[in-house]
Amino acid sequence: MYTYCIGTNSDIDSTISIDYEAYLNIIKNYQPRKYIDMLCNFNKKPNGLILAKDKNNDTVGFIYTRRLGVLGWCGPMAVLPTYGNKGIGTRLLLEAENLLKEEGCETIGFETTPDLMNYYLKKSWIATGITYFFSYSITGNEIDSHLCTDEIILKEKSKKELNNINEFVNMQNGVDFATEIITDIDLNKSKFCEIFIDRKIKGVILFELKDDLINIKMMNLKINKLNDFYFMKKIFDAICRYFNKNTVVFSINTQYSELLVSVLNNSCKVKGYSIRFQGQNSKIINYENMVVSYHWGT
Repeated sequence: MYTYCIGTNSDIDSTISIDYEAYLNIIKNYQPRKYIDMLCNFNKKPNGLILAKDKNNDTVGFIYTRRLGVLGWCGPMAVLPTYGNKGIGTRLLLEAENLLKEEGCETIGFETTPDLMNYYLKKSWIATGITYFFSYSITGNEIDSHLCTDEIILKEKSKKELNNINEFVNMQNGVDFATEIITDIDLNKSKFCEIFIDRKIKGVILFELKDDLINIKMMNLKINKLNDFYFMKKIFDAICRYFNKNTVVFSINTQYSELLVSVLNNSCKVKGYSIRFQGQNSKIINYENMVVSYHWGT
């Protein structure tokens, strides 16, 4: 009754309208995705858009996929409400999983809103953690005057040097994000910095500068303990001071409750959160002695 096929850029408009109809009444304060958002998802993997079509060859559902080394990522995905509870969403995820596995992905994952968590749990996907989105403001907080000169050193890097991210990502079970991250980043709008402490590299960070705030797109920090936000706070203060900004918007992909409690106790405000899922047969990614943050764009 339904067929599944690879979409093209001419199908992007239909995915926008389906996404709008599917999520308008599900997600509180839903912000409709724009053409540029869907085009960005398509460009990440032009052969990764999968469509569900009815007997009239009309598109009734879709899923975007992308590949980051051995990690396959799914989303956004949506099915028209009038076609709900017919197994289309489950089949789209299966098609996406098969496509990514054929390309060598060892881990298949996605993120979704808390509203949809039970749906995916019933489909035997494994919830592996929560991504929290925070904002942190240095206004009214004391900043050490020496942070940018000795304890924490920020070194801006060029686009050709973005592969240095591999040094950190490869510590995380060999998952290589760097190639795909490079294609996503426009350094005319974003900054890539390495973080040195006591002359030793301790992290990499990618972020956009917007008005008075810093929007962190990707962050990997190597630390000894994950029970204190103080280390991250000092880095954020240093970056704000370096670029003359007041606010940092960031996410944390972690299951360590101690770190999250510390974040909340250090002038951070929760802006939202999403649930991360991985496939049953996927290699589960765990982060040891790392703070990991990445905006998947889903």
